[in-house]
Amino acid sequence: MLVGERDQPLAGTPLNPRDPRRLPGGSSTGSAVAVAAGEADVAFGTDTGGSIRVPAACCGVAGLKTTHGRVPVKGVYPLAPSLDTVGPLGADVAAVELGMRLLEPAFRVPDGQIPLLAGRITTARDSGDADPAIEAAVGRALDAAGVAATPVPGWDANAVLSAIGVIIDAEGFRSNAYLMPYLRQLSPDVRRNLERGARLTPADRLAAERTRTAVRVLFDELLADFPVLVLPTLLRQPPLLGEYGFRLTALTAAVNLAGLPALALPVPAPDGMIASMQVIGPTEERVLAFGRVIEAAVQA
Repeated sequence: MLVGERDQPLAGTPLNPRDPRRLPGGSSTGSAVAVAAGEADVAFGTDTGGSIRVPAACCGVAGLKTTHGRVPVKGVYPLAPSLDTVGPLGADVAAVELGMRLLEPAFRVPDGQIPLLAGRITTARDSGDADPAIEAAVGRALDAAGVAATPVPGWDANAVLSAIGVIIDAEGFRSNAYLMPYLRQLSPDVRRNLERGARLTPADRLAAERTRTAVRVLFDELLADFPVLVLPTLLRQPPLLGEYGFRLTALTAAVNLAGLPALALPVPAPDGMIASMQVIGPTEERVLAFGRVIEAAVQA
């Protein structure tokens, strides 16, 4: 479970190499910190609602949420099997590609040009406004690469976060029901989630599945018109440690419901600001090819 999904950092959270005052992410924080600190060339994490992309964004590195089911999760402790994915983190797109080859030896991103077109999701409805400086950083990166970006509608963040919360807690309870006799030994957050998962009704789960279907339809329609979709990974700067944060997964959770791949890619921003672009597409190869173009343009 991504720490930020409950908007509170855990005690003993590692320091963010980009800014030690700020939260470095969530359940794949250690992987993002290791890469950002130069202790690992490639790291791996899990992403159920944003747990690769959010730490990557917080720490100024790249992280790839893979298509649900593409990378086997055998041996990975389950949370919500219908959402759980494994993916790589690295300092740049090349390192993420290397991580994919370590998972899937035949993986290759085709060389050659890709369409410089994107659907620009400026914000998710009801998520709260994204920091204009982060939106501007994403826009400048697209402009530097010569990408023609067309505004497209987002999703209802409240509905998405409610649905994914139901799915995670329901499946998380099934995965961890054996812990129920030991509730008093668990942290308050884990205890609360397990207890909620036990109380959820078939009607609750059905409503969540309807939202998941609607999100998949939305992405199918958008990706029929554009090769990729882009938006910030986070609404704002990573929260300060100990600070009550904003909804860190407001812009990431919908991708998990859709089962699609998405890349979190750092982009330059003024005054030491941490900014990240999220690239969503039909395949890992497509989002990484697009990420290559953006990365080369902002580093030129």
